[in-house]
Amino acid sequence: MDQWLGSPQLSALSNGHRLISYASKDIAIAALAEDIVKTLSNSIATKGRALITGCGGQTPKPLYARLADAPLLWGQVDMIILDERHVSITDERSNFGMMRAIFDSRPAAAMSLYGLCLDEQSLSRSQSLASQSISSLVSLGFDYALLGMGNDAHFASIFPFDKNCQALWQSEATILAIPRSEIDNLEPVIDRLSLSPQLISAIKKKVFFITGEAKRDVLLKAQTDDDPYSSPVGALMKQSNDLIDFVWCP
Repeated sequence: MDQWLGSPQLSALSNGHRLISYASKDIAIAALAEDIVKTLSNSIATKGRALITGCGGQTPKPLYARLADAPLLWGQVDMIILDERHVSITDERSNFGMMRAIFDSRPAAAMSLYGLCLDEQSLSRSQSLASQSISSLVSLGFDYALLGMGNDAHFASIFPFDKNCQALWQSEATILAIPRSEIDNLEPVIDRLSLSPQLISAIKKKVFFITGEAKRDVLLKAQTDDDPYSSPVGALMKQSNDLIDFVWCP
């Protein structure tokens, strides 16, 4: 969406990407919700369905709450969780559980929501089952990716200083099984599943939602470091052939 709601401050980032700055979280959430609804509505009008992937965490929760009541043909929307900790959907750390709780009993409950943790006992089997469950959807192409960024410049479950970094970035798999780090206090501290960097990079419309001065500083630093080992977000900015918008607010 070239004309963002509310006339935000636009700043150029490396590789043609943009920083979209808002004065408050409420305005940023309203702008993101409008952008998502318009994008998905256009896809439904042209293709009959729309496919979105969304991140977990605390930052997007109020955005999902706003979207849950949006006027959209939710029965024609499919949503795939961007990444998940390998935990039960009843676990408070489950992204699928968090999103389902927000969407249930609201218009967005008609949407088809796809999680990645499909076998709580086996990380590899979860990866296999989830890959099978979304393969036909992924082949049609994503219409929107809502992403988040950590203070360490990670996105999805693609963390810096992962000893398997090269394999993760080169993998052509749809979903990656990412085992917990063998180093104490180094993320990931729990087994995870994630859409792969190659798949995410290929999604045409990618929008990050980040908040706080610290994360803005991380982003500005990341644009000068495109090494996937030290700066996953910087590497994504370098690798993506399409514009990435980073929506930021204090």
